[in-house]
Amino acid sequence: MLVRGVLRPASGHGGGVKRTGGALGGNRRVSLGDCLSALVGIFMILSCQFRCYLEPVIVMVSMPLAFMGAVWGRILTGCYLSTPSLIAAAALAGIVTNDAILLVQFVKIHWRLGLGATQAAIQARRDRLRAIFIFSSPTIAGVLPILLETSR
Repeated sequence: MLVRGVLRPASGHGGGVKRTGGALGGNRRVSLGDCLSALVGIFMILSCQFRCYLEPVIVMVSMPLAFMGAVWGRILTGCYLSTPSLIAAAALAGIVTNDAILLVQFVKIHWRLGLGATQAAIQARRDRLRAIFIFSSPTIAGVLPILLETSR
């Protein structure tokens, strides 16, 4: 048996959550400044990792290429672009970025060993292609159904 007055309406500091949350998820558009600051942040992190300014540019070029490839694949197959498919495309772009980081590091290793730039890239591809395929294929297999979904 419940005692009268035990259950009371919840109160506290959460009263303004709806108002504040609406500003975050409302009609705010992502501006060019937001995108540029994100790119600068990514560039700074990669520059610290590589201790160089050219190699992060090489890795960052792979990001939009991978994303555009996934989006163009959806368009060419006649599938609609949906939110889940764009999330899956972003995940696939992340996989490509991770693989690009590994390849750039291996090219640097082979270049330091005395190979030319082209030969270092070819040797790095030979050395890492199998490992990249083995480690990327489970993630791609998991994301592929989301990317290929056809809901509107």
